[in-house]
Amino acid sequence: MKQQQRDLALLAIAAALLFFVTLGARDLWAPNEPSYGQVVVEMLDSGDWLLPTLNGEVFAEKPVLSYWLGALVSTLAGGVSEFTLRTPVALAGVGSVLLVYLLIGFYAGRRAALIGSAVFATEYLVWWTARTVQMDSFVLLSTLATTFALTRRLDGDWSARKAWIVAGLSAGLGFAAKGPVTSVVPAAILLAYCLVARRPLFRLFKGLPWGLAVFALSGLPWYAALWASGQTEALHELILRQNFSRFVEAWDHRQPWYYFVKYFWVSYAPWSWLVPVAAFIRPLSEPIRRAKILGWMWILAPLLFFSLADSKREPYMLPVAPGIALLVALVLDRLASGELTRRQRAACLVVCGLFGVLFLGLAAYLWLAPPAEAPPELSLALMGGSLLICAALVLGGLIAPTRQWSGPAGLCASMVLLFVVASVHVLPAGNSVKSHRAFAYEVRDLLADGDRLYGFFGPGTRKWIRGGGYAFYMGRTIPHLEDEGLLTAWSEPEPICFISEVPLGRAKVPSLPRAHRVLTRGAGKKSVLICREPEPAPPSDMGADLEPAPADSGATAQ
Repeated sequence: MKQQQRDLALLAIAAALLFFVTLGARDLWAPNEPSYGQVVVEMLDSGDWLLPTLNGEVFAEKPVLSYWLGALVSTLAGGVSEFTLRTPVALAGVGSVLLVYLLIGFYAGRRAALIGSAVFATEYLVWWTARTVQMDSFVLLSTLATTFALTRRLDGDWSARKAWIVAGLSAGLGFAAKGPVTSVVPAAILLAYCLVARRPLFRLFKGLPWGLAVFALSGLPWYAALWASGQTEALHELILRQNFSRFVEAWDHRQPWYYFVKYFWVSYAPWSWLVPVAAFIRPLSEPIRRAKILGWMWILAPLLFFSLADSKREPYMLPVAPGIALLVALVLDRLASGELTRRQRAACLVVCGLFGVLFLGLAAYLWLAPPAEAPPELSLALMGGSLLICAALVLGGLIAPTRQWSGPAGLCASMVLLFVVASVHVLPAGNSVKSHRAFAYEVRDLLADGDRLYGFFGPGTRKWIRGGGYAFYMGRTIPHLEDEGLLTAWSEPEPICFISEVPLGRAKVPSLPRAHRVLTRGAGKKSVLICREPEPAPPSDMGADLEPAPADSGATAQ
């Protein structure tokens, strides 16, 4: 037990260093991060923690728990910032690493648990979502905790009450952070596992009332408060439209059925490439057999579920990451003990070698043919040097004469190096392309606080949300106008400006009288500020007899 506690403490420190290093150095990137950040700002400004708003409009796309966490951390820190908004998701990432250790350790022992934790933390999508203001990290944590608790009931010595209290709490908090998906995904994993591994599914039902009671207490109060306050439209958006309607008939992110199969190899690189090897290892014990089946069901059940959905985004599949870590841990644990066959060992080393060659090729590309469109803040020499070190770590490990695990260890170390370099340098350099901060600051300096400023991003269910990035960095709400609203506001006598993006939202914009493009900034999709030019001043008789100023009087045109 003391060894396990030491392992957990060291893993927590290592994961925190990986996920928290320069966590606030990167701006909030459009469209989602700054919008979620602006929701937190408006929540704190208004004091209304019940109904989220974005630029003054009800924002009911996501449940409220993640906003509460961001607001709580920001309050404790004395203000909203990139760091405070990302702290909850980074902590969720650390917690997920610890749960992966406990999950794998129960089935396969300490060494496999340490390997699996390292694999999990260095999967690309796990690292990225742990550093991004998104709700998907909470889906991952909730799925992990729920599945961990109920597998300990199925395969371990947890009582029904203990297992369901933990499962109900994690599923309830997940429901308050993301919605029904946090219950559906672990249910699919457990059902598939019980069927394939021939585990007693009905054993779980004994403590189900405990789980339902804790789920209701932890996950439903906010929804009940919305209902009691008459916010039925928000509830309809949250539960029906954003979940069931999006699943069967999406209005955005529509992708073919094989979308997640394609991204599986990229999103969870480099370790996803070792998953096929797990299909050929023979379990030497009953716990390992169960672990292998659980790992496969943890991947295949969510993959099937999300592939059936009409709307698909890369982070949706984040809950499969523990399944990948579990299977790869079984493979690498046997590699370290010399129990793989020659072909299985060769397959592992070939995968590592391919990534070593990839790192070497990318380093050569950056040095010999540097991309012209790279942001000027990006040091290609630093990136090339880092990739060269990564290649040396992997390829050097492969030629180590007595250490079969040196290649995978070098690959893990190279991923840590890449993630640290990306956190410290590469991602902040991308602000010039992905951030609205610079443009927002210029607009803020050009306009007075009382000037009317709107957003105009065209029709559609989500385009108006793009205004969140400008609002967050300008420190003011920027209401969004549709066509008729813009025309009406434009006709009023007070000065008016609006922010849009190139190409402009609709063709009516160029027909606005006296429209003047004041500011254009950005690469790719450009941000523009358009204002109405003032009416020309009427001629005045008072100045009719005044002589023009001499040419050398020093007067300058403004």
